[in-house]
Order: sequence, then C-alpha cells, then structure tokens
Amino acid sequence: MRLYKKTGNTVHIISFPDEEVEKGCYLVIEDRKSGRSMIVQVIDVQFANVPGIMEELLREPLIDDPFKGDEIDPFDITSHILYVQDARLLICKIHGTIENGKLSSNSSWLPSRTHSTINRLPIGKLMEIINMAARYPINLGETMENTSIAIDAFKLDGKLNIITGRKGAGKSHLSKILVLGLIKYGAVVVIFDLNGEYRNLGLNLDGMKNEFHEKIHVLIPGENFKVTLAQAGLSVIMKILVHALNLPGTSAREFRHIWRFLEERNMLSLQELGEAIRRWQCNQQVKDALFSRYYTLLHTNFFTDNVDNAVNFEDLLQLLTMLHGCPNHLLLQLQNNKLLLVLNQL
Repeated sequence: MRLYKKTGNTVHIISFPDEEVEKGCYLVIEDRKSGRSMIVQVIDVQFANVPGIMEELLREPLIDDPFKGDEIDPFDITSHILYVQDARLLICKIHGTIENGKLSSNSSWLPSRTHSTINRLPIGKLMEIINMAARYPINLGETMENTSIAIDAFKLDGKLNIITGRKGAGKSHLSKILVLGLIKYGAVVVIFDLNGEYRNLGLNLDGMKNEFHEKIHVLIPGENFKVTLAQAGLSVIMKILVHALNLPGTSAREFRHIWRFLEERNMLSLQELGEAIRRWQCNQQVKDALFSRYYTLLHTNFFTDNVDNAVNFEDLLQLLTMLHGCPNHLLLQLQNNKLLLVLNQL
C-alpha cells in the first residue's frame, strides 16, 4: 500500500490486488522518520484512476478475439497492465495518532510518502492501543475478524454517550445490549422509547423468557398509569398546552391565572378546572381555546382526580422493593402510550 494524498481528516491510499483490505478495516501508517503513526479506517473503496486505464479497457474487447500464432510477451507486460487495472483507492478516515506510545486525536500532521509503511491493524491490537481493558465488561459481539469486543460499563457512567449511524446500522440493537449490560451491574437506566422497541427486553429472539422477564413491569398511560394535576405541576401542563397543543399566548396567561386561583383555594382538580374555565370572566375566543385544550387533556385519560389511582413513583419503588428485595434499580420507558419499568435486583 502507498500513501497517495491527505485531505482534511481523510487520507487516500493506493492498494494493490494482492493486498486484502476492505471497507471497515483499520490501517496504521507508520512514519519511521518522524517516529509517529497514524491510525485510519477504510470508509470507501474505489478503483484507482490511473491515466490510460479507460483507453486500455476500451481496447480489450477489440483484441480479445483468438488469433493464430504464438503470443510473445518476454517482459510480461500484460500481467502488469492487468495488475494496475485492478489497483484500488482506499478512502480512509483518520482516527488518531500514536506518538511516544501514547494515543491522541491529532490529525494535523502529514506522514511521509517515502518513509512511511502502511499495514493492516488487527482490531485486537487496536483494543490494546486504546486501552480497552474493562472493569465491568459489556460484551458487544464479534468484529469482522472474529475477535470479541467489549465496552467498559464504568466508562459510560457520568458521560454523554451518543450512538450514531445510518438507518438500519444497528443503533437500537447496540443500545439494548448496553441497557441490559448496565442493568446487570446495577445501573439506573431511563429510556424514552417512541417506537416500542424495548418492551420485549425480557424475551429472547425465540420468544422464550430470559433472566429479565420477571423484572419488567409495563405501565399503560390511561389505564394503570395516571397522575393528578398537582403531580404534573403547572410548568409541565403549560409546556403541553403551549408547545404540544399550540395554546395562544393570551389564553395561556388566563390558564395560568385559573390554575393559581384553584391552587390557592386547594381546589385543583380536573372537575374544578373545567368549572373554573366555564365561569371565568374572559373573552369568548379565549374561553373556547381553553375548553378545547382542556377536553384534549381530559380525553387522554392520563390525568385523574383520584389520588388512589395516581402513580406515585416513590411508593411504586417501595412496593417493588417489597416484591423483589432490596436494593432495586428502575428503568423507565415511555413509548406510544406505554411506560415500561424494568426492575433490576442486585
């Protein structure tokens, strides 16, 4: 392999047909003169744009017809031409630099074309370089080289971790592996699931129950998951009305006055809220806007005036502690009218 050029955070490398490199492979560019090495990953493979290749490809069908006589090619030029035709251009993303045995994110330097060697970097060796020794390993599976790979659950703690990738690349699958791994080590995980992808964490692929099945409890908003207006609070209700239900500013101010009026008199409930809107002295258009949003909230069945039917998470945790033992860890999942509680018993 030969270093061709560097553009921004990518390098272009010329690879020949007998070199086994494919998309996703890691390479190390070792610059012997500077004593530094650059770690790159192949993100695309193209044919090398060699001058004259197009002409040769167009001529081949014209001379492929059999002809009489002996073929004389003392310098084996044909094989060299065919070899060059299959040369590839590797588009590689720079991931870091190794200097004095330490890995850094530096990608600003330029490796030498004449003093550099390029070799494939086994993923196992890469794991050693980046010091992936795990105190609390979460096994993610195997690499394309059949090498097992794991991530340290400890290194996820207290950090913002983002999983990125194209649609269908496996982002959700990876997050499920991380969730179950974290639960095993007693971590608290909160999941907001819009597509209902996590509700079957307690089942194997064949539909059989796994070790998490008995620790999963599903709360369905409007059925066994309801809250009172006081539990939700004015701030949350106002955000729902303004941002989700597009309540105009004038109506929002009147709603705030109504809420505080009821709260001061210890009368805050769905029933009293409806009566207060009906009796409130305000513009009819404002009143109509308030009533339409009030009925929307009412028909969700998520809010209740019955305190006994409302879910209090502190009480719920105590109940689950009694059922499963102490201590416990909770995973909450909000999904398409469903809240999933995954209880992890240490």
